[in-house]
Amino acid sequence: MRPVLIAALALLAACSPRAKTADTPAEPEANANQTLPLQVESNIDQSQYENVVASMNPLENDLRGLEVAVRLEDAFVVKSDGAVLHIGATAPGGEQVVDELFVLAPLPEGAAGFLAPLAREGFTVHTFNLSDADLARMAATQAHLQEVRDAAPGQNELTFEASAYTCVAAGKDIPDVYRFNVFVRSAPTVDFVDMGGEITFRPEDSPAAAQLFQPCES
Repeated sequence: MRPVLIAALALLAACSPRAKTADTPAEPEANANQTLPLQVESNIDQSQYENVVASMNPLENDLRGLEVAVRLEDAFVVKSDGAVLHIGATAPGGEQVVDELFVLAPLPEGAAGFLAPLAREGFTVHTFNLSDADLARMAATQAHLQEVRDAAPGQNELTFEASAYTCVAAGKDIPDVYRFNVFVRSAPTVDFVDMGGEITFRPEDSPAAAQLFQPCES
C-alpha cells in the first residue's frame, strides 16, 4: 500500500512523497459530507515528511488517541462540526476499498498539552480529537487497512486527510490573506508534527478559497 500526502484547506494530510492538488468549489449540504474545499501542495521538506509518516501512518500507529491542531489567524473560527478526518484506500483500478469519515470533537481550550511551541501572536490554535463514539470504528478501520495491505502489498493507495471548515468571526475584519498550519500527533503523550508548513492564499485564488473568507452565520 502506497501512502499519499494530501494537503487541503483547511487541511493537511499524511502520508507520502507525492501530493495532489484540486479545487472543489461545490458546497454540499452538510460539513460532514463535504469533499475538501481546496487541496494545496504541502511545503515541508523530506525530513519533515518522514516525521509525519512515522507519527501518523494509520498502518503503523494506533490512531484512537490522535489529535489535530489547526493554527489560524484570530479572525477565523472553525465551524461547528467542521473538523473532519478522512481515511481512504484506493485499489490500482480506482476502486475505493476503504472510505471512512470521522467528525472530530473540539478539545477545550488549553486542554491539549505541548501547545506552547505552536503559539504565535495573532493566531489561535484549535485542537480536536476523535469522539468517544468513534474509537471502536477507528480500530476497525485500521484493522481493515491492514487486511487490504496484506492482500495486495504495495498495490493500493492510502490517503489520510484532516480538514477544518472555517469562517470569519463576528466583529472581526476579514483578513486579506489566509494563513494556517495543521499539526497532528498520534497520541496526547507525543509532540505535534507539522503536516505542511504555513499555507497562504487569497480569496481571489479560487471560488473554494473565497468561501473561507465569508462571515460566520449568526
